[in-house]
Amino acid sequence: MGEEIQKEHFEKADYDRFQQQLERETEFVRGLFAKQAFDNQSRVLGYELELCLADASGNPSKNNIDIIEATGNRLFTSELAKFNMEINGNPFDYEGDVFNRVEADLTSLLQQATDAARQFDTHIGMFGVFPSVTPDHLNPDEYMTELHRYNLLNRQLLRMRGKPIHLHLDGDEQLVVEKTDVMLEALATSLQIHLQVPFDEIVPCYHAGLWSSMMILGATANSPLVLGKCCWQESRIGIFKQAVDTRNVQEIEDRIIPRVHLGKRYIDSLLDLFEDNFYYSPILPEVLERPVEDLHHLCLHNGTIWRWVRPIIARNQDDSYHLRLELRVVPSGPTLVDTLANIVFYVGLTEGLKALGDDLTQVPYETLDVDFYRAARAGLDAEVHWPDGRESSLKDILLERAIPLARANLEQAGIGDTERWLDIVEARVKQEATGAHWISSHWKRFGDSAQLVRPRRMIDYFDRLHGLPDGFFDINIDNIRSLFPNPTLIQLDGKDTNFLFVSILLHGNEYSGLKAMQKVLAEYAEDLPRSILLFVGNVRAAEANRRFLPGQVDYNRCWPGTDLEPSTTSGMMQRVVDIAHGLPLFAAIDIHNNTGKNPHYACITDPSFENQNLAARFNRVGMVFNHYGVCTMAFNGICPAATLECGLPGDPAGIEHACRFLEDMLTLDKLPDKQPTRHALHLVESHLTLNIPEDVSFEFDPGADVDLCFEPDFESRNFTLFDPQQVFGYTRVERPISITDTDGHDVTDDIMRVEAGKIYLNNTMMPAMITRDKLVVRQDCLCHLLQDYLPNHEIEL
Repeated sequence: MGEEIQKEHFEKADYDRFQQQLERETEFVRGLFAKQAFDNQSRVLGYELELCLADASGNPSKNNIDIIEATGNRLFTSELAKFNMEINGNPFDYEGDVFNRVEADLTSLLQQATDAARQFDTHIGMFGVFPSVTPDHLNPDEYMTELHRYNLLNRQLLRMRGKPIHLHLDGDEQLVVEKTDVMLEALATSLQIHLQVPFDEIVPCYHAGLWSSMMILGATANSPLVLGKCCWQESRIGIFKQAVDTRNVQEIEDRIIPRVHLGKRYIDSLLDLFEDNFYYSPILPEVLERPVEDLHHLCLHNGTIWRWVRPIIARNQDDSYHLRLELRVVPSGPTLVDTLANIVFYVGLTEGLKALGDDLTQVPYETLDVDFYRAARAGLDAEVHWPDGRESSLKDILLERAIPLARANLEQAGIGDTERWLDIVEARVKQEATGAHWISSHWKRFGDSAQLVRPRRMIDYFDRLHGLPDGFFDINIDNIRSLFPNPTLIQLDGKDTNFLFVSILLHGNEYSGLKAMQKVLAEYAEDLPRSILLFVGNVRAAEANRRFLPGQVDYNRCWPGTDLEPSTTSGMMQRVVDIAHGLPLFAAIDIHNNTGKNPHYACITDPSFENQNLAARFNRVGMVFNHYGVCTMAFNGICPAATLECGLPGDPAGIEHACRFLEDMLTLDKLPDKQPTRHALHLVESHLTLNIPEDVSFEFDPGADVDLCFEPDFESRNFTLFDPQQVFGYTRVERPISITDTDGHDVTDDIMRVEAGKIYLNNTMMPAMITRDKLVVRQDCLCHLLQDYLPNHEIEL
């Protein structure tokens, strides 16, 4: 279907010739099955992701071809509508860290699409159904992609039907639409997962794919709003089934199965599905002079039969053949993170169910088919069956059976780094926080579909509350999105109307701030001494227990003053500061944790006397630092501001320390306006940042076979002095560490030396914020180097 069609019209002779070629190629395939001449070793994972293109107002754009050409990448292709395009991801061997490789691939490709779209004032969105599409955007003369195959497909489908396309969906609201073209198909955008397995496993894998497709609909629904009506939780299923229905009146009366379907029955061989293809007339019967071994006509015809679990035959580079399944039911989006989590869960569940073998066919196929449409309509609330015949809500089946089965399978298969993705799916199901739920709630509240897709809302936006929501004192980070599905700004009124601004969870895995706020607010209950403006930050990263997620901007590097490129996240932070600045502010506090062993200390970005006194009230050790775009820096000049570093996440001592400080801030009249004594505050300064280049491998084990290694207790050296004779680390490369000063200049050679495979610092210096968390090292840095703070002093090299 991706190839351009050359013919303008088809005659009866074209259909006859195409049918002949199809029969020849199918006979050849019968021989392949008879000889079992398919790859019986390889396991390969691939994907395709369809994207929505929106202008600055949130309305569908019309420049997919321009954007695709701007990428210069053959992995991007067009779709039916000008406001859609598709990423065709690279395939990866299904083993080891496969999902990390998929993550890197998709992140890179999505960034390429985003950068190209920006050249045309267009933004990328991911929805199962584009919420801001109106009937006007379904005008083929204006919005159909100008490629011949789409116009030809449009004419052929309408010719075969002999009547207009009738779309009818019943949900919270009823939608009825008639069209005399195929543009209704453009409403639906999806994620398609390609799963190649050994030949011996393909039949149970197909049956597993049918079952997992039904179950995953509840966990991934993202298509409730269609042309301004709230329909099914996953309306895409109903839309696509009706939008490309080629049956005429008689065929519908004869109950002919439409071209879009889950299946007809359980099978004995995947060949059964290719035999079933004769049941459908060719749509684009273009005959090409190709060898029968290319299977051109069989694949073209198979591509116009839209099974939700589609069988595919393809040739390997050595001209042998393999079989794979295209799992097609998952909608696009709503975010990059959700997409990756959906891939992991869909594959893990399918592979787990595959092991059930014949048990997958004990429930009548008709029951599974009914359950599939129940799941599309009602989502998590649907009553469906597990393969053993037991019936319960889809939510319960996912939590009690499907997600645990996916976890167990992925662990047994040795597929690494999957827990974080399955945790996202599990939290989403527990909280019923699907994309469909969010879109429906937003629509019912605001009634503005363009707001759902405007650039600032495509990735990040925040909710505002006046008062704490019920359940605040019971939540943890793993279920935080049950109360806060998005970043949230909460206003709490107290006796003193000079507000204390508090931000928590800017880094999702640093949750002591949440625990401290819960304890303090529970203590004061209805008798709050001072008004509080509480910002709950990166809740998506929090539920995955990550600093930030792939594709996200670091929530503490994008506040006003950032040197990063403008983004939807930086726009959100600007708005938070604007709102806070409009209120009388006493102070601004940003609560964090370290990932390594560090004492508790406060950080300030401006060494004003008020800020120094604020830091001194937390601990005697204080740090001056200059990271552009941090929350504390955004409040300089507005009110006293400090960052609290409370040790390791969840450490009771750190939480209690933060509580005492917050209570002090709620009852304190004012901060002194004179400099604190050195006894009250020992102020140090972060002059240098140490990063490990991406191509340098490292471990915290001197015996490891890597480019760079440190002692196992390296993080215990935080806030202790390293002198020039002490070994800082060990290396086998010339420049294992990159050191930059506060202006971003590379000063590595001035600060560090390598002698006989050992690393030394040239001067006595104090490291801080060392962590053994390798992901944080990559996302942020290895550590900082400190000196005593001396105003206007030059660094001594």
